[in-house]
Amino acid sequence: MGKLQITSEEVKVLQENLKVMKPALEIAARDADIMINQIAADTVIAEETKAIVEREEFEANKKAIETQTIAADAQKDLGTEN
Repeated sequence: MGKLQITSEEVKVLQENLKVMKPALEIAARDADIMINQIAADTVIAEETKAIVEREEFEANKKAIETQTIAADAQKDLGTEN
């Protein structure tokens, strides 16, 4: 058997393997595309949620500072009444 014939036989085997594997590869590629799209959608939702949480955290901190100021003023007023 010459090298050319051996190579030809190897190519035939590889082509048969590819033919057998092609449906599974197509399914895997489709599943990967679906997963990529889902991750992209989840990322958008996560970013929106993060922005909401950051706004709420800012507002909560602002209210905490206001509350501390009111409490300090009340303590000061109580101290001056005595």
